[in-house]
Amino acid sequence: FLFLAIGLFASAQVKLGLKAGIGLPEIKVKEFNGQSIYNDVQAGDREVGFHGGAFVRVEIASFYVQAEGYYTKIRHTFQADSTSGSFQDVKVNFDRFDIPLLAGMKFGPARVNLGPVASINLASDSPFENGLENATWGYQLGVGLDIKKFTIDLRYEGPLSKTAEAINIGGK
Repeated sequence: FLFLAIGLFASAQVKLGLKAGIGLPEIKVKEFNGQSIYNDVQAGDREVGFHGGAFVRVEIASFYVQAEGYYTKIRHTFQADSTSGSFQDVKVNFDRFDIPLLAGMKFGPARVNLGPVASINLASDSPFENGLENATWGYQLGVGLDIKKFTIDLRYEGPLSKTAEAINIGGK
């Protein structure tokens, strides 16, 4: 067993790289209680966000583990429907630092992966109140393609914890 483990680690390849990309975040409102002021809040148009950072990938045969760290900018608009019949746009902007840890398999130049992601909120210009959580947990799953020194990834990220407890609309 020891010789097998030494042989596997000796054949491991380590790859370092920079990453940048765009995202289309969706923020959902659950259990809305407008306290007789607002009927509902609907998710409005998604706005393009971006991220940038670095990754390290350790490959052993066709298996790999990839750790990443990157800055993410998220923008989103909600539309609040008041009981008086008017609508109000509510803008959400926040910055976070994401730390995914992905495990995956390689199939030639193609890859599949999944794993947890920790998101640490850095700054916020948003109507979230009662705890825009300092850190949240989620998961990522995706596919990738390695072409020479470039990697292209397509991922889906979902939440395992909520972003905030409440949203403030017009001081309410």
